[in-house]
Amino acid sequence: MEKYLVASFPWSSDMGNEVANTLGLNHVTLETKQFPDGGESYIRYPIDITTYEGLILIQRAYPEQNNRLIQTMLAIHAARDMGIKNIHIVLPYLPYSRQDKRFRDGEPISLNTILSLLSLLGASSLITVDVHKPDAFKAPNMRCINVEPFDLYAGKIGNVSNAVLLSPDIGSLWRVKKVSEYLGIPFSYLEKFRDRVTGGRLP
Repeated sequence: MEKYLVASFPWSSDMGNEVANTLGLNHVTLETKQFPDGGESYIRYPIDITTYEGLILIQRAYPEQNNRLIQTMLAIHAARDMGIKNIHIVLPYLPYSRQDKRFRDGEPISLNTILSLLSLLGASSLITVDVHKPDAFKAPNMRCINVEPFDLYAGKIGNVSNAVLLSPDIGSLWRVKKVSEYLGIPFSYLEKFRDRVTGGRLP
């Protein structure tokens, strides 16, 4: 039995190829379409995946977050149903991760909802990039891995002088601090106030 297969959705095939080439694994692009009567998602593995023990599934979940989450869930369930034991999900952008606590009575904690669904479907691990709140990124029976690309952010900024890094709010101050450590420049933050009903920023 072959150990691992890399599978990606069509709009993520470049990433799938790069991951597969780096790891020396086979790569396949999933078939996808929308049913015409209501827009429901269809996915299909175009090869026999039952010869593999594990799967690395790659999905760019932005834009069309809702559709792409459903596609991901269908792909996880299909792989598990066909006997894949280890399923590792790569979602560089994790939809609904910004609702990581309950601000008003009656709200769901959307991050927990998504993580619980992926875990219940059988995902072994979930890998994302710079999740909104790393301390909240956890789920039972599923390893949650947050990639922090602060060295890449610093590299994009390059050599600067007489500059200050600003965080849009105090909650992201730790991110700016880490980037500033690479660049050796000072940092600070802005104060932000939101309307808890509309979600909009207050003047």
